[in-house]
Amino acid sequence: MILSLESLEKEANLKIGILSDTHNNQINIHNALAIFSRYQPALLIYCGDATTLESIQSFCEYPIIYTFGNGDLATGEIAATLKAYNQENYAGFLFNGEFSGKKIAVIHGHLIDQLDEMINNGQNDYVFTGHTHKRMDERVGKTRLINPGAVGGSGGESRSIAILDLDTDELVFEIIE
Repeated sequence: MILSLESLEKEANLKIGILSDTHNNQINIHNALAIFSRYQPALLIYCGDATTLESIQSFCEYPIIYTFGNGDLATGEIAATLKAYNQENYAGFLFNGEFSGKKIAVIHGHLIDQLDEMINNGQNDYVFTGHTHKRMDERVGKTRLINPGAVGGSGGESRSIAILDLDTDELVFEIIE
């Protein structure tokens, strides 16, 4: 069932699935979806670099906030695909919004000046980013900066996604086998 983004604040246990940098790795996408199905997040925050429409379509059973990455060449098609599944899905280069009383910002991470502004402006409770393919959970002032790591692509770390419970502020990194 697709939930509208406007109804998310009514969810009793608001879990958010966070992923980035799938780079069209279909095996890892399948494994990430299996993990998400266990947690049943009300929303996915997808921090860019799907690189293909097929990768985006795999996740469209969930409401999605998607920020374009440097590997996303078909931005118009990605945005249209997300809107075709749910008119309230978001696709753009950056996102600022509020859920469950928390101010959130989302960006892929390759736009360094915008990322720095989101982190340091003191307005966001959470900033979600990708691009580096490295898991991160740190605080900068009142802002919690979260990078779920990468689902695909190359890099020294194991592939991963993250689940954030906005009610408890608990973050879990799930390694993709």
